[in-house]
Amino acid sequence: MLRTGLLFDPYSASKLITVYAFSSFSSLDYARQVFDPIPQPNLYSWNTLIHAYASSTDPTESILVILEMLYRCMESSNFLLTRL
Repeated sequence: MLRTGLLFDPYSASKLITVYAFSSFSSLDYARQVFDPIPQPNLYSWNTLIHAYASSTDPTESILVILEMLYRCMESSNFLLTRL
């Protein structure tokens, strides 16, 4: 994904975030490291990361991600709570 540039594609990166966040070997640190370099994350990326943090042992981190999303892209707020 790094070689082809797909890591910066929101759709492809979202799938990788899902794997890191919800698989048996899940790691929110890795999921966040995949998410952070995406120039313009799509709603699926945001919601996947928020859902992962909300389901974790530290759900307060999900609030910080929500605030970051609202700051970076205001139009995302319409879709946010339907998945949580």
